[in-house]
Amino acid sequence: PAKIIEPPSNVKVISGETALFFCRVNGNPTPTVNFLLDRQVSRPAPGVGGVLNIPDGSLLRLTKVHRGQNGLQVQCITRNHVGGDSASAYLTVYDTNDRIPDGYPIIHVPPKASSASVGDVARMDCEVSGHPQPTVVWLKNEIPIQTTDKRITYVGK
Repeated sequence: PAKIIEPPSNVKVISGETALFFCRVNGNPTPTVNFLLDRQVSRPAPGVGGVLNIPDGSLLRLTKVHRGQNGLQVQCITRNHVGGDSASAYLTVYDTNDRIPDGYPIIHVPPKASSASVGDVARMDCEVSGHPQPTVVWLKNEIPIQTTDKRITYVGK
């Protein structure tokens, strides 16, 4: 049956930012993945966001989120003819005039573009703070990099 192996996480952003929801799935046969927004099928719209299918799941991208989307329920639904699974997460949107909560994640040193020859080691730095300690997710073309890839080493938290 279709199974969610990494459900979407709750996302907190400031109005005008982009919110990303990832849903990793597996199953045999390969399942379909859909997102519901407040129980409605998500429909991509120009400049608003969309859904990108990735090899082991799907990515929902909501661009330029606004205060009216605060509390939005995002549900990932996967199914194949053997069975299905679902999981939900919520979007919190802070208005730019709101007092941002203590501990809100801050990127102090963002990663910089770099290049390396094939076979060489490349290093990407990203310094963040927040409370509780934020989780850093590295993306390539807006898709999360597999943390199980043996070529990648994470240093720090």
